[in-house]
Amino acid sequence: MLVLSLAMLSSPAICDVTRSDTENFKRLLEKAKKGDASVYFELGICYYHGAGIPTDKVEGLRWIAMAAGQGNAEAQHLLGKCHHEGAGVARDENKAVSLYLKAAGQGLSDASFDLGYCYSNGCGADRNSLQGFKYFFAAASRGHAQAQQAVGSCYANGEGVMKDYAEAAKWFRKAADQGLGKSQHALGYMYANGEGVVKDYAEAAKWFRKAADQGLDQSQHALGYMYANGEGVVKDYAEAARWFRKAADQGLDQSQHALGYCYEMGEGVSRDGAEAVRWYRKSAEQGYPSGQYNLGNCYFNGVGVNKDVAEGTVWFRKAAEQGDSAAQYNLGNSYFNGDGVKQDKSQGVKWYRKAADQGLCDAQFALGICYEMGDGLNMDQVEAYAFYSIASVTSEDARKNLGAMEKKMSPELILRAKKRAQDLQAEITSNVSKNRPTSRRPPKSFLDK
Repeated sequence: MLVLSLAMLSSPAICDVTRSDTENFKRLLEKAKKGDASVYFELGICYYHGAGIPTDKVEGLRWIAMAAGQGNAEAQHLLGKCHHEGAGVARDENKAVSLYLKAAGQGLSDASFDLGYCYSNGCGADRNSLQGFKYFFAAASRGHAQAQQAVGSCYANGEGVMKDYAEAAKWFRKAADQGLGKSQHALGYMYANGEGVVKDYAEAAKWFRKAADQGLDQSQHALGYMYANGEGVVKDYAEAARWFRKAADQGLDQSQHALGYCYEMGEGVSRDGAEAVRWYRKSAEQGYPSGQYNLGNCYFNGVGVNKDVAEGTVWFRKAAEQGDSAAQYNLGNSYFNGDGVKQDKSQGVKWYRKAADQGLCDAQFALGICYEMGDGLNMDQVEAYAFYSIASVTSEDARKNLGAMEKKMSPELILRAKKRAQDLQAEITSNVSKNRPTSRRPPKSFLDK
């Protein structure tokens, strides 16, 4: 909802109006007889905010509309905002765009920025990322911080312009240097991941801290992560927990999960299972899969709460259905063993396979056993060998089972199994690369306009 505010306006003359008294209002009313659009605009603001005259928002908008009609750029932009949000006038995004175009044509950066937003999002105009970028760039080139953030986002996401991380970092830096928190976070992210700049955790921590000090929850979480892992700062679990708590108190699900983990493990805070459960639950109830998984573990193992395998399985399922591989494996175990659900080995195998396809070694090993023993599916030595082979990279048990199988298999069958293992590994690698982010990308909002 738009709230008309003098802070929206940059004209020094308008700032003076806030201190006007009745005499000043009368002076403006007299000057208005000369048909000066800037005076109309000032009078509109006076009426709207009750500066020197009782508040009359309708009359205020009438004067602002008169100023806009005479070509006053700030009035055109402000009236456009009113139409965009339906504040005091009928909501009309097409009318808003028309007014923004007039104001932007006079070089008003705020109007150019709003036009960029409208074209990028299809508000009052057909969605056109090229046009959106054009108007963002016009405002950004005149030093508009939010537009600089938007231009950085366009380059980072390849919207309206070729993707170019170096250009994205350049524009994020311009906005970050003006103190824009979203851009400070985005620049920190780029340093943390080496996108457009040389990877530098110390620089990342510096920019995350600037944004975190402004209260941005994602930056607070990122700084907590860096303290927990000793990236760019000296490892300090207490500092990590402190920053996680700041973000968690703002409701950030991933920080609530991280703080729960701190309490469960006693990292940076005194170990407290009940507190761990409390924070895991906050995260889980927001739908965060890691929070759901760890809350399930607490119920399953009686950590900080009475043991309840059925309730634990409920939370495993919630996380598993969102693609959490560890939760998929645990849900597979629940079905296989009848823990908290009716035993159904075929369902167990289904969830093992989902986890295995994401590269989880324990699930791959479990599937090897299922295929070798014909437990939950048809016995298949080739498939068993293939899953053991993949799991054997990190599992000693898988290596032992693989060796035992080779003693019982013919050379021809071993060749077939090795070929199947290669194909299966390629399938899993492809699946993992498609579904797993290659870097710790922040929420899209921080790379958005």
